[in-house]
Amino acid sequence: MREVWLILLVNASALTFIFTGVLVWGVVYHRSLRAALGTSGGSWCAALVLFFGMLALVSAAPLLGQQEGRWRYLPLAAINRLIQPLCGLLIFAAGHQLVMGLTGRLTYRLRVVSPEAFDPETYRQLVHHRTVSGLFGLAFSGGMSGVCLWPLLSVV
Repeated sequence: MREVWLILLVNASALTFIFTGVLVWGVVYHRSLRAALGTSGGSWCAALVLFFGMLALVSAAPLLGQQEGRWRYLPLAAINRLIQPLCGLLIFAAGHQLVMGLTGRLTYRLRVVSPEAFDPETYRQLVHHRTVSGLFGLAFSGGMSGVCLWPLLSVV
């Protein structure tokens, strides 16, 4: 299992650096972070940097948990200090999306979208899609949080 975490760590770190480079290039090209994030490519790059950065940190936590000695507690605590607020935000957003979808409401950016904006069949399909993605996001964010916390909880 150690090899799987190591491969995940190396690949996620490499992709984080690649997408960070692309994002920095976009900022230099547009001469503004806001202008770079205003493009679809810039916003996707920022999302991928966040995703792969979180994945790299989460995959480092089990590797640190397998090490010997007291030195491992400081990096584990630092990783959890960075990851847990982000996972909490993602769990809240996914839970909100799931609950709103189960009640038949379509949400976007934590706001309810009016059913009059779409025809009824499209609205129903979008509600179904957002409900399933909220369920997936809840499981994924909770799993990342748990994987990150487990090495700290298992040593206590």
